[in-house]
Amino acid sequence: MRRVAGIFQRLARDHVDAAATTPALGMAVNNAPPGKSRRPSGLPPPVRNDPTSLRQFATSADERAAPADANAVHSSSANENAPRGQVPTGAPVSRVPQFSTCDLCDAHPTRLANGALAVLPPLFKAYGKRRTFAGEAATLKVFHDNRLVRDMLETPGAGRVLVIDGNGSVNRALVGGNLGVLAEKNDWAGLVVYGAIRDVVEIDACDTGVRALALHPRRSERNGIGESEVPVMIAGVAVAPGDWIYADPDGVLVSCDPLHDQPSR
Repeated sequence: MRRVAGIFQRLARDHVDAAATTPALGMAVNNAPPGKSRRPSGLPPPVRNDPTSLRQFATSADERAAPADANAVHSSSANENAPRGQVPTGAPVSRVPQFSTCDLCDAHPTRLANGALAVLPPLFKAYGKRRTFAGEAATLKVFHDNRLVRDMLETPGAGRVLVIDGNGSVNRALVGGNLGVLAEKNDWAGLVVYGAIRDVVEIDACDTGVRALALHPRRSERNGIGESEVPVMIAGVAVAPGDWIYADPDGVLVSCDPLHDQPSR
């Protein structure tokens, strides 16, 4: 027992000596007002796990890590004020809801009958990463000359589809790999080429959709001869600037107005 008492006496002396050596620290701890923290004022505050902050951090981390959904309907300043389900003029294809050309044909027999909706003949082959695309039509009428094609693709596409009337000739390529890159860069949803294209490996690597009659390795002239934003005939189907193009693996539709926000009829 005497040995235990001696140990307690030494511990008490050590505590008194430590308080005397650091009087400021001892005062800060021992003189804290009732109800206040007795943590020394000279030390940094403890780190606490704030559930709200952790949830916010986890959410932001998940958003950064999550891959983009290629089929999502993205919002932007262009469609914030648009009625629900309606795509504004010139809206990128990513804002057009998913569709099927088969379903659109089934839902609009009256339009098919009166010519407000038409189907391009099954002559076109699919190229590019986007096998499904849609958008308002911009038009070109050219023949073995693609200078106007480049000029158009250098402008913002805003989700439109460039329809190129090459008179059905497959003896020259109206679109190549460099123009495919331009279409992707400038937000063209797709190209419908009533003619031939080339550089198929490069075009297939571009995030855009392309329909064309055939492949041909010879390039077109670059004289700038042709017409832009005029009515054209694509395999016997009339296409005017501002018409809507819908393309998927089943075919290509031409409509006088957007169908994805219209009731069946």
